[in-house]
Amino acid sequence: MGRNCEMCKPFYYHDPTRDIRDPAACVPCDCDPVGSLERGVCDGHTDLDVGMIAGQCRCKQNVKGTRCDYCKEGFFGLSQNDPLGCQACNCDPRGIIMMGSPCDQISGDCSCKRYVTGRHCNQCLPEYWGLSNDITGCRPCDCDFGGAYSNRCMMDNGQCDCRPHLIGRQCADVQPGYFCASLDFYTYEAEGAVGHSPDDSALPGRARPQAETDCVEQLNNQLRRHRRHRRIAAAQQQRAALRRIRQLQQTPDVKTVHREQAPGQMVTWTGPGFARVKDGAGLVFTINNIPYAMEYDIMIRYEPESTEDWEAIVSITSLELPTSSRCGNVLPTEQMYAVVLSHHRRYIQMPRPFCFEPNNQYVVAIRFQRHGVSHRHLTAFILIDSLVLIPKYTECRVSRATSP
Repeated sequence: MGRNCEMCKPFYYHDPTRDIRDPAACVPCDCDPVGSLERGVCDGHTDLDVGMIAGQCRCKQNVKGTRCDYCKEGFFGLSQNDPLGCQACNCDPRGIIMMGSPCDQISGDCSCKRYVTGRHCNQCLPEYWGLSNDITGCRPCDCDFGGAYSNRCMMDNGQCDCRPHLIGRQCADVQPGYFCASLDFYTYEAEGAVGHSPDDSALPGRARPQAETDCVEQLNNQLRRHRRHRRIAAAQQQRAALRRIRQLQQTPDVKTVHREQAPGQMVTWTGPGFARVKDGAGLVFTINNIPYAMEYDIMIRYEPESTEDWEAIVSITSLELPTSSRCGNVLPTEQMYAVVLSHHRRYIQMPRPFCFEPNNQYVVAIRFQRHGVSHRHLTAFILIDSLVLIPKYTECRVSRATSP
């Protein structure tokens, strides 16, 4: 068109690779009707002074591309019914990875940082808080494992949901006037237990018979042989050994042994010392200070006096029937255990827990004897340190502090 036929008609543009006199010099605009204006008119020729580029369609405000078929950066959802062509992404700049193209061109979902979520990347993932310009977007809650109900926290300030009497953002601090008991807080010293002889019916299991030929009888026989053969030195040694054996025989079945810490020595025991228990004898503990109805693991701490393994027969009895909902459905009210006390170790845990509850009294009776033998030996002893109840749960119970 034009006086000298130097221009293409509307909806056509001059192909810059062809002369205007070429019959195929004018090419249809090919604008995308969804994103273009003026029914798809394009620039008929190139004129950089006025910003015209041959074939460039007139795009809606938020649309780009030669054909007007793409949303601009920061926009999505190319639509024919939208007068602006595309909608703004509205991504939160603190939570997105790419500033130039922050969201998906089709869905509008923003590209979030590692710990950020939400269509607009304006929320922290569960268990994270504090949306910011950090590289990961949010920080972990890090709630105290025992002090908080869960590891979730408030997104704005990171405050965890604390259990009663626990405070602080992470619920790691104890409210003034309270303390958090350690897992072995309920320790019962063997020195405070009641000792019983092997034949006492208060101990579980049956007492093994005493060895028919013990050390005293053997040493007396040897001593008589030495006298017949006038072996004076050997006889003196035998007399000394015999006196020692008789002293050991006269040792109580259960005796308290105090141990003082030497300078530089690591303390491997609790309380003032141990209860020294003879082969076949035992201890009876009384427990009446249970704070919460729940299952507890039962541990015995000990120290062997020889390289022999020992065994413990344990009986736990409640004086009253359980009444709590936690222990009422757990039977029986009496439990028996039999465990081996290896001489390589210093503690043993019962294979199954026992459900204790408050306002009830429990009797824990334990017989200690050498393992794998048929007779008890009067000169064999083991050191028992303490009995420990360990609650079977992962939370930290808080107790009220009292004045001494």
